[in-house]
Amino acid sequence: MTEEGRKMKTKKFICATLSVLLILPMLCCAGEKADEASRPDEPGNTAAPGETAGPGGDAYVPDHSYNPETDFDKRLSREFSNCCFIDYGDVLYWYTDHDRYIRWCEKSGGEWGVLCARPECEHDGGNAQHVNNECGGHIGLQEPYLWIWEDKLYYVWTYAPSETSFGKLYRMDPDGTNRELVRELPPILTEEGEPFYAGTFYMHRGLIYVSTQREEVVDAEPVYRDAVAVCSLTGTEFKTIYTPDYSEHRFHYINLNFAGDHCYIFDAHGNGTTISRWNAVTGETELLYDGDEMSWIMYGWITEEGELYAASMGTESHGCEKVVRLVDGCWEEVLRFEDGEKQWTILTVSDGVAIARNFIPYDPDDPAGYSERIRDTNIDIWVMTYGGETLYKGKLPMDWMDETDPGATFEHINLVCGDEGGFMMQFELHYRNASRSNEPIVHALLKYDFTAQGIDCTLLARNYSKITLEF
Repeated sequence: MTEEGRKMKTKKFICATLSVLLILPMLCCAGEKADEASRPDEPGNTAAPGETAGPGGDAYVPDHSYNPETDFDKRLSREFSNCCFIDYGDVLYWYTDHDRYIRWCEKSGGEWGVLCARPECEHDGGNAQHVNNECGGHIGLQEPYLWIWEDKLYYVWTYAPSETSFGKLYRMDPDGTNRELVRELPPILTEEGEPFYAGTFYMHRGLIYVSTQREEVVDAEPVYRDAVAVCSLTGTEFKTIYTPDYSEHRFHYINLNFAGDHCYIFDAHGNGTTISRWNAVTGETELLYDGDEMSWIMYGWITEEGELYAASMGTESHGCEKVVRLVDGCWEEVLRFEDGEKQWTILTVSDGVAIARNFIPYDPDDPAGYSERIRDTNIDIWVMTYGGETLYKGKLPMDWMDETDPGATFEHINLVCGDEGGFMMQFELHYRNASRSNEPIVHALLKYDFTAQGIDCTLLARNYSKITLEF
């Protein structure tokens, strides 16, 4: 595409974004009340179930509802460390793993680019330059999470944390203009006053959550410290709401998810998982599960009724075939991907659906052959509702690769989310070379819509990286 064509696309996007801003509703009162009532750095804002929650005298009722204008998008709960997208009006904002630019694309397909409103800007120069501080879309290398709050696009720049700050909070208009530093975030410190490292950020109902870790060496042995902390957008300190128990397990892998008033903390360790739930209104933490019957459970889907669904854990020789639901601390099977023809493994549990693909067992006697098999684009997909209804079972359309990237090698599907209308996937492709180093990488975002004839595929955006980023 010519430079003039790119400029026209940028102008069209800015006009479309401004139109969206004129018609988007303001934040609902419920979201504002949730923010006011749940500031963890202000003591006294707590209420137990059945007690009054505020001046109105109404009894507090736990909330698991979802408000897209204020809440963390649960579709990102599993794929959080690989990429991020924001669903906003007619567009998606997109930030891929190890990229340095915020990108956008039309949800209907066809137009995409770097989020920069300057028509004369070269942006990333077709990926020839990975640093362009003059570009409105350049935000530097960071953990891939962005969010929209009160019609502003936010992100955190986690430069080296210190005793005085955990990072810088920035915001800009949705068209990429008017970027500004909002504030320095308060530090997160150990009991000895040492700073935690940069972590994984989440934004939910006016609160910034972070899962972070610090590694130390004590008596020539590595010591790991993990913490989950929370702070309001204007808070003066992070409040630690969870730390693991290291008495039995040294290594912990923590992932967060959210529903209404609650932050769900998935702590995988050893051969088991602990799932806790912290309530932002009451300040109480509840243990939901502690066991190893399902091995590691790193994520789940929480409905508006508070039901927690998860996928079972697979092995090298057997895929994770079961969707389970947590009931009174025990897992009960909801559905199983089993047809007697092939093995299946679940890619994700999402909004009312589970999505599985054909499982490829690992063969320790033939690692090279296994590497080739997992890169095969002949992929079968099976989508079922939690009620067991099959919405689609068949081949995953991959013809787009021949059109956009002939000669590239399929590497991973590193984002999957969907509902009863269809699903989205992010693919990673490599252009291989003999040295297997500095290989060009492609990230492609696609949506698949269920139709009466089967399934339709639309390429939403593509990001080509022909350089190796400096760390």
